[in-house]
Amino acid sequence: MLSYYVAQGNDYPMVNFDIERREFVICGISHPESAMDFYGPLIRWLKDFVDEQHSSSDVLRAPLSLKLMFRHVNSMSFRSVSRICRLFSTLSDLYSCEVIWYFENEDIDIYEAGVDLKEELALQDTLFKIEETSDTIEDVQERLRPRS
Repeated sequence: MLSYYVAQGNDYPMVNFDIERREFVICGISHPESAMDFYGPLIRWLKDFVDEQHSSSDVLRAPLSLKLMFRHVNSMSFRSVSRICRLFSTLSDLYSCEVIWYFENEDIDIYEAGVDLKEELALQDTLFKIEETSDTIEDVQERLRPRS
């Protein structure tokens, strides 16, 4: 299975689900015209990844992380991100899994969205952390952009 990458657009975030690095990242502004048009293919990819991992006898036990960093996230995107977190957490019976919700320095709205998501999900076997970062979204995207 190949990793999943989408460059950031005007209304949707960068997505880099890197299987080799075992790091899944969604980073940027998320208010696409249709959240399901944007997040639907990602959710299908993640479901296929989860199914493949559960059916494989060649499972690597290395930890997995889902890192979320938004400058803005609308309500429909938030619902899709919630669904992604739930699906991701089903891997916790195979791996040590963590979700990290990052917020840029003093961005109270994004911090509170992370708190809301953590409370809504109430994940049992997946660590959910909320962390302030001095990295900007642009710095993170540049670091994760595939090199040709």
